[in-house]
Amino acid sequence: MFTDRRYPAVPGIDEPYPFPGVSYFSGGYITSRHGSSKGGSVDAIQIECNQDVRFEETARNSFATAAAAIFLDYLIRHYFPDLPDTYCNTAGFELHDNTEFCIYPVPFSSNITVRVSSPVQLNIFNLQCELIISRDVTGEEKINTVGLINGTYLVIMSSGGEVIYRGKIIKGSTR
Repeated sequence: MFTDRRYPAVPGIDEPYPFPGVSYFSGGYITSRHGSSKGGSVDAIQIECNQDVRFEETARNSFATAAAAIFLDYLIRHYFPDLPDTYCNTAGFELHDNTEFCIYPVPFSSNITVRVSSPVQLNIFNLQCELIISRDVTGEEKINTVGLINGTYLVIMSSGGEVIYRGKIIKGSTR
């Protein structure tokens, strides 16, 4: 999945092992000790990045955005295969139908305001992929979120049956 986004990844399809007969490093202590592959309760991964994505801020930000999308795609593929095609993705995508929008404040507390330049269908999911809020939004609408617990939520905006935005919003403190 990383190589599809032009980030070298090993082991991978193009490079399944470093040299014939030589295996890769097996991972870090926390991943090995607590990861679910050995009966632990935490699904764990470890990523080690080369200097091409570590030392320069723009490259680091691009890699982080790509990694977030890859992780979400992985979760959907392997944990939530029955999720509809309109699954959520990471923020940072431009609306491809030229709809202007704004969602604020982020993080939010008791309500969130959604402002759009043309009508959209707004769906908000929790991280268990349960639909929490669904409504048509035209213009500006304040949505009561008192009943939501603090955490990250996934947002999908659709217009004419086509997904035009996928992103995340956060309720509560980011600290």
